[in-house]
Amino acid sequence: MRILIVQPGIGNYRIDFFNALGRRAEVKVIYFFDNPGVHEEMFDRDLSPRLVDCATEKICGGFNAGAYPFRPRLWRTINSFKPDVVVAHEFNPVTLQLYLLRKLTGRRWKLFVWTSDTPEMVEHCRFMRRAARNFFCRAADGVMVYSNETAAAYLKFTAIKKDRLTVCPNVQSLSRLRAAAEAELEAAAKLRAELKIGEKKVFIFVGRLHPVKNLPGLIAAFNSAGVPGAVLLIVGDGAQRGELEALCSKLGATGKIFFLGRRCDRELMTCYAAADTLILPSFHETFGAVVNEALAVGLRAIVSRAAGARTLIAADRSNGVLFDPHSQSNLADAIAAEAGMVKRPPSGLRPALTSRDLPPFVDSFMDFCIEKNGGKS
Repeated sequence: MRILIVQPGIGNYRIDFFNALGRRAEVKVIYFFDNPGVHEEMFDRDLSPRLVDCATEKICGGFNAGAYPFRPRLWRTINSFKPDVVVAHEFNPVTLQLYLLRKLTGRRWKLFVWTSDTPEMVEHCRFMRRAARNFFCRAADGVMVYSNETAAAYLKFTAIKKDRLTVCPNVQSLSRLRAAAEAELEAAAKLRAELKIGEKKVFIFVGRLHPVKNLPGLIAAFNSAGVPGAVLLIVGDGAQRGELEALCSKLGATGKIFFLGRRCDRELMTCYAAADTLILPSFHETFGAVVNEALAVGLRAIVSRAAGARTLIAADRSNGVLFDPHSQSNLADAIAAEAGMVKRPPSGLRPALTSRDLPPFVDSFMDFCIEKNGGKS
């Protein structure tokens, strides 16, 4: 089977899926931008495409309408590859281009749409988004969502048929993540030594420094939690950095909150290996791949209820806790409570705190493709 995946850019969090799928089918990934999102800060734009084992192609030319590319070469690539399945990203003008190309040329390949919708986004959204979603729920051959909760929302709030819906979350290879973090344990010890944090409790945020991430709220909550011997690492960069550093200075927190800047790949794994608990404080987050990464290498996680990755946190709080991102006191209480939950291991990584691994979802996706392709593999 030939599968063509059309993405804005190649994010690190998708590479394991592409590679695993490439071992089951002939896969090609085409993309338009060096970064997977217009505002994305956390990916190595040069390295990411080289980590993909299957064929990749950056489609240039044409023009961009905001974040949406219009590429005349898109049809040439599709015609040359002759896919059985085309997987598009979100309900947007690019996906509409693909639909129209198939309609106008009479090709028989199947069109799937992979969306990061959360249940809240399905129920509450603007008119144009709802109209586009409803159109493709009828016009596409399949829709891929991140969670069972989102699938249930689709069945409740859209006209999609159950047999056109499948769950394929944004998770990575558990073994690869753990091996990558294990390889950086020595570097992690050096980082802790450089920052002079010794055996202190280390909380970590990973992401772009943007208002939607609620970082002023995180800094204020961390400071007010007053956990003795705890530090916060802020990994990422963005336009808000100066404002956030000024806030730390104003609160007298510069000695316990460290800005490490943009870290990718091995450097990012070093930061995870040096930390104890991840915090994702976002006001809105379609998923939050960093939660899966952190849990995989044994970190507990404090996760905003507005993040799609909240589904990774166990109901019994065995791997973390959820909080209201609009309540600073709620986050401060969660930080104080979590500080007593974690002890640094004498050596090595802690056990993984998630059982979600990539292979079952790759198998499920392939079964979905074969079914929609009339049983042909």
